[in-house]
Amino acid sequence: MASQADTVIIGGGVGGTALGALLASAGQRVILVEKNRIIGGRCASYTRDGFVVDVGVHLFGLGEKGPLGEVCRRAGEPEAISWVLARHPRVSVHFRGQTQAFTREMMSANVKKNELGNLARIMLQVMQMKEEELSRLWHTPLREWLAGFTADPSVHGLFAMLCGIYFCITPEVASAAEFIRTLREVMAARSSAYPRGGCGAIPRAFQRILEKHGGEARLGCPAEKILIEQGRARGVMAGGEVIEAGRVVSNADIKATIGGLAGAEHFPSDYVQRIQGLTWTAHVVALKVALDTKVTDQKMIMYLPDLSEEEMAKLQRQYLEGGSLPMVAGGMLNSPTNFDPDLAPPGRQLIFFGTRCERHQDWGKWGEIMMDALCQVFPGIEKHVLWTALDSPDTVERYAGEEGNVIGVGQTVDQIHERRPHHQTPVKDLFLCSAEAGGHGIGTELAASSALELAEKLL
Repeated sequence: MASQADTVIIGGGVGGTALGALLASAGQRVILVEKNRIIGGRCASYTRDGFVVDVGVHLFGLGEKGPLGEVCRRAGEPEAISWVLARHPRVSVHFRGQTQAFTREMMSANVKKNELGNLARIMLQVMQMKEEELSRLWHTPLREWLAGFTADPSVHGLFAMLCGIYFCITPEVASAAEFIRTLREVMAARSSAYPRGGCGAIPRAFQRILEKHGGEARLGCPAEKILIEQGRARGVMAGGEVIEAGRVVSNADIKATIGGLAGAEHFPSDYVQRIQGLTWTAHVVALKVALDTKVTDQKMIMYLPDLSEEEMAKLQRQYLEGGSLPMVAGGMLNSPTNFDPDLAPPGRQLIFFGTRCERHQDWGKWGEIMMDALCQVFPGIEKHVLWTALDSPDTVERYAGEEGNVIGVGQTVDQIHERRPHHQTPVKDLFLCSAEAGGHGIGTELAASSALELAEKLL
C-alpha cells in the first residue's frame, strides 16, 4: 500500500529540511526522502577518529539573526540551533606574513593612500543605498559598479575576495545588487557564526522539528521518479515505494529534477532549455587537517598569498581561465574546534582550508599546494598533523550532485532576481526549494531563504 502525505520532499539538504520543519510545524503531513544516510547535503558532518568533520568549509554570515534562525523561530523552536559568534578573535586576514582582524581599518591599510577616499565612498554607498537605486543594479556586474569608483587593483581585489567567499563567483558576473544587499546585512547584523555540533547540527535540528510534528525523514531512500499525471505531480517513487502526495517539492539538483526525475516531456521546451542552460557557482576543494595539539586561537582567517601585482594578476587569470593548477592557493581557513572544542578529542584541533578549483584536476597535487599554504600561515604545523582529508568536487558530487559545485545556481546578473528559477514549475503541484530557486544570501542561508519563501506561498 502506498504511503500518503500532504507534501513529499526530495532531498535532505538545508532547503529540504528547513521546508519540512516549516510545513510539519504548521500541521502538514510531510515525508522527506534523502538518498544519503547522512542528512544535510553540502551542510552535512561525519565522524572520523573522534573528530566531527564537515563537508566543505563553512561560516554563516548572519547566524541566528538570518534565515537559518528564522526557520527555527517560525517553527516554534527558536533555540533549536546553538550558535557561537565569530568574535574573540573576530574574522581575520593573513597577508604579508601577518594575521590581523578584518576591519574597515585593515581594509584601508591595504589599499593605496590616494584610494582611501574611493574605498570610503564605496562603503558609504553599500550602507546607505536606497532600495530604488539598488533595484537598478540587479543585472549590473559588481566589477562594473566598482569601476565607477576606482580602477585600483587593490580595491578590486578586496571586493573580489569577499565576492568569492559569499557567492563563489567572480565580480565580472556577480550581481552588484545581490552583493551590496548581502554585505550590508552581514555588516549590520554582526552575527557571523558557527553552530555547536558542527554544520550537520543545522539540518539535524530541522529534521528533529519535522519528526517532532509527525513528519518522516527517510534516509538512504533515493527518489527514483516524480509521478506526474495529466500535468500534475501526484507523488514520488522512492526506495521502491510509491509515496502519494498533494504536492512534490524537490530539493535535489534542479537539472536532474526537470530532465530526469520528472522528465523533460512534461515541461515546455523553452523551460527545459532554460533550466539546462543554468550555470553553477565555482567548485571548491577543501583540505581538512587534524592536529595533535592546538596551534591557533583564530576562528576564521582569509588567506591572501603575498604576491607581487604581476604574480597576483597571473594567479587571477589561472582561476578565471581554469585548466592549470595555481602556483599558490589563497582562500578561507577556519578552525571548527575553536568554535566548539567538543568537535575533537581533548587537546586536539581541526583546521579546514577551502579554495576555488576546477572540476577535474590532480587532487593529490592540490593537497600539497594547500598544505604549503597552511605552513605559511601556521609555521611548523606539519609536525602536528594526525591525518588529512581532501573534499574535492567529486566528494560534493556524491553528496549533492550538481557537478560538485559548492552552492548551486550562481547569483549572476542573468540568474538573479526575476531571472532566477521560480519555486513553482510549469507542472502543477511540483515545486523547487534550494539554493537554486528564489532566495537571497550566502550558500546555506540562500537555501534557507528559499524555504522560507516557499513555505509562505504554500501555507
